[in-house]
Amino acid sequence: MDDTLTLGDLPDGDGTLSRDGIFDLLAEQRRRYVVAYLDEAEASVAVTDLARRIVQWESEQSSSDPDPEAVSRSLHHCHLPKLEDADVVAYDADTTEVRPGPNFDRLWKPVYGEGDTGAE
Repeated sequence: MDDTLTLGDLPDGDGTLSRDGIFDLLAEQRRRYVVAYLDEAEASVAVTDLARRIVQWESEQSSSDPDPEAVSRSLHHCHLPKLEDADVVAYDADTTEVRPGPNFDRLWKPVYGEGDTGAE
């Protein structure tokens, strides 16, 4: 059984991302929230709006309220760069806007299908 899924032109130039790579990208809940939010928005969004929505989702899942600044920092320094490296999102750190990248649908739709945000 082939253990790779073709995802187009990735930065490494080979056009594939292993299943392990896909699972790694989606392993962190906040990265799944990023992709779910972008799927709902269908346009570029401000990182502050994205962080606010993630705080709402995380508050629904936990008895403690996450710190919005900590969420923004984790998005800026960890999650958005990782998704951008795989061309799943396009992140402009200067304008702090994020939008779906070339591999967005190739990653998201096979895993969650049409209409399922994966964030519930």
